[in-house]
Amino acid sequence: MSHSIIIKTISFLISILLLFCVLCLKGVSQTNASESSESSYPQRIVVFPLFAEEILLDLIGPERIVYVGHRYIEEGVDYSPTMELTRLIPGKEWQNTDEDEIIDLQPDLIILNEDLEEAYVRGVLYPELKKTNASIIFIKQPRSIKDIEENILLLGAATGAPTAASAMVYHLENGIKKCLDSFARFDGTTPVKVLYYNSYQKSFPIIAQLCMFDCLYYDDYVSIDDYQISEWNPDFIFFNPAWVDTDGTLIHLNDPFAIAKNITSNTLLSDTKAVRNCNVYPLYLHSSHYIIKNIEEIILYLQALCVDEGN
Repeated sequence: MSHSIIIKTISFLISILLLFCVLCLKGVSQTNASESSESSYPQRIVVFPLFAEEILLDLIGPERIVYVGHRYIEEGVDYSPTMELTRLIPGKEWQNTDEDEIIDLQPDLIILNEDLEEAYVRGVLYPELKKTNASIIFIKQPRSIKDIEENILLLGAATGAPTAASAMVYHLENGIKKCLDSFARFDGTTPVKVLYYNSYQKSFPIIAQLCMFDCLYYDDYVSIDDYQISEWNPDFIFFNPAWVDTDGTLIHLNDPFAIAKNITSNTLLSDTKAVRNCNVYPLYLHSSHYIIKNIEEIILYLQALCVDEGN
């Protein structure tokens, strides 16, 4: 082999080697950029409203959540699908949470209900947090399915999970559609009357509007009037065994059997169709995508009534 051919061969091999190194370095650079991008999103999240917690745990899992707005409640596993996931995560209601406790966790994102924004801005709520690098989101208490979807997309964008958030919105809309498509309204001339027997109605008006049944109260917070309920004569009475604060945090779980007994033994309600027909049930309300579970449960009860009416 001539001297010139050897030199050309060596030059060619060196060029290939240099090209390979450049490609490797580019790949490493892209990987690091990707990892840097992911790590730029919040990794230590404090979330107080239960509806936001439910959304987050499906979006990103529990690994990046360092504090929640409720203590772990053993029987609460039946209340929220997220309770078991937060068993090892510390938490209390925001009213009972010391500011230093939050700061010590070094959070990079804190999620509070929108009703607390004014108190925070005025420096009444958690004034020392302003001195930290933590971002704060004041999230809307949902009053419609659109509000729930906006919350999902907001949290998806804030945590680096926009694709998962869009998928969650799709499944929410699709799940509601399937529920309503399968619901055979009974052919009576009088619409079904459904009462939610709690002063704080929360997401129940959303369900009532979707299922198109009559609801006595459509406000977020009402003063329950047993005389009015007796005259209205509901077909169903639902109640929430959970004590949920107006900002969406879970405070306590009560005995559902005791609550049902109080309702059915109420002399003002004893002559209503709901009590006479034993249609008094607990309903653990959700203001997240888990509202589908509420709709499914109520529709099953209503369909049973449809069958009875048909017979």
